[in-house]
Amino acid sequence: MAEDRTALLDFLARHYTLDGLKTLCFNLFIDYDNLSGDTKNAKGRELILHLERAGRLGDLEAALGRQQPRAYEREFGRPPPVPPIPARPNRDARQVFISHAHEDDAFAHRLAADLQANGWRVWLAPDSINAGETWVDAINRGLEASSTYVLVQTPAAAASPWVNTETNVAISLEHQRIMRFIPLDVAPSRPPPLWTAYQNVPFRGDYRAGLEHLLARLDGRPPRSRSANGHAVEKVTAAGLFADRRLHDRSRIELVRVAAGSFLFGARDADPRHELPPRTVRLGEYWIGRAPVTNAQFARFVEATEYRTTAEATGYGRVWAGGRWIDVERAYWRRPEGPRSGIDERMHHPVVCVSWIDAQAFCELAGPVSYTHLRAHETVLDLVCRLLLVKKKKYQHIAPSLSHVLLSHTVQSEQHI
Repeated sequence: MAEDRTALLDFLARHYTLDGLKTLCFNLFIDYDNLSGDTKNAKGRELILHLERAGRLGDLEAALGRQQPRAYEREFGRPPPVPPIPARPNRDARQVFISHAHEDDAFAHRLAADLQANGWRVWLAPDSINAGETWVDAINRGLEASSTYVLVQTPAAAASPWVNTETNVAISLEHQRIMRFIPLDVAPSRPPPLWTAYQNVPFRGDYRAGLEHLLARLDGRPPRSRSANGHAVEKVTAAGLFADRRLHDRSRIELVRVAAGSFLFGARDADPRHELPPRTVRLGEYWIGRAPVTNAQFARFVEATEYRTTAEATGYGRVWAGGRWIDVERAYWRRPEGPRSGIDERMHHPVVCVSWIDAQAFCELAGPVSYTHLRAHETVLDLVCRLLLVKKKKYQHIAPSLSHVLLSHTVQSEQHI
């Protein structure tokens, strides 16, 4: 083994420059900068030791033979190893491609193990790279074979050129309906704007809760709650009504189906000026946005249509402050608390300072629904808030946002029973 290491180090010293060694490390998915030493020989030695510890010396030999075939055969006295070319894979509905920066290896491997324990197959670099396979070939194979792309979203991932390249390809495949794209919010970061257009799975603070939400997304079911001892239990709530989900064709907003049914609508202690007493109401089936419309989604709509909101036209917006609504000059969706505020750090937050007129424009131009289907919005919102056990006073505060108003298909006129 020592002779093999010496021969490999001599080969690197004779046939590779520092730049060539960097390219070799790149193809082997090794971080060149993390190898100790400043000279070519020191870097080459650390590379060989690193691969030996990982049981990957065969990968190095295959890479050397592929890049320097004549020199390899002359100095080692044998033809360079030729790795088998894997057959072009079919897309596997149960395979997940995990994209991550090398700084997040520990999280990615923990996630991979948990997904595998729940019956999912995983493509994860460098574990899934075949001996002698180039990094580019391996990534292409993984993307072609996987049906879901999971992005470990961290500052390191946002700064990684490879993660950005992989993610751009995955988003393109998602738009072609070939692959699902699910970003995981693992650590605070400033991701590229396109990433923020997708609903992420929260993993900050509570890994087990994040894993359950990810498994629910993968399986197309509502997440299970957890008991005090940490065991998963089924939620006995109206979340069961939200089992059916789909992406809207034009807006790419995730919608959930709410089944037809009856519920109690109204207030027990109704204020006769603007409330009605309780009565039974029946609603037909409808689809509703799974989450509030985000700043990033509304920004895409504005950029595509050059739309101006009501707040921009009137010169002021309504802002919730001190437990009440106040009018703030020059407040609008990009400056939600006034001219000194901004949304650069809140692109995945719900858009605010938008009126029902703005909601109408968004729905009609972005595509989720015609505004005529919003005629029952108060009834629908009351139902959704009851299902999600949200108090009325709480959901009244989100009135000037788009909230969950994105309805699709027919909302039948309410029928009083």
